[in-house]
Amino acid sequence: MVTQLTVSLLGLGWGAILRRHVPALWAGAWGAPALWLTAVLVREAAWPAAAALAAEMLAWSAAAAVAVWYAPRFARPAFIPWSLAALPEKGWPARRLHFALGRLARRHGH
Repeated sequence: MVTQLTVSLLGLGWGAILRRHVPALWAGAWGAPALWLTAVLVREAAWPAAAALAAEMLAWSAAAAVAVWYAPRFARPAFIPWSLAALPEKGWPARRLHFALGRLARRHGH
């Protein structure tokens, strides 16, 4: 219902809405198997909950990063140029993020 409301308010077609979801589906197609495999392995190894959660988050994040890095043209995320302009550059984490996003933007031709 919310998507239908968005379509009607913005005057977009369903095709445009679905195309906006392709990058997330692409990243999910890479991240879900990595997360599932990691969850199975850490549960079989009987890791503590905090360590299992950390390993699962790391596996999903790494898989999503690889998915974005190797994304074909149809699945490239549109947030890269926006985030470079909108995110602050102060502090060590922000500078590292800007560096990584800049490399990603150059790779994807933004």
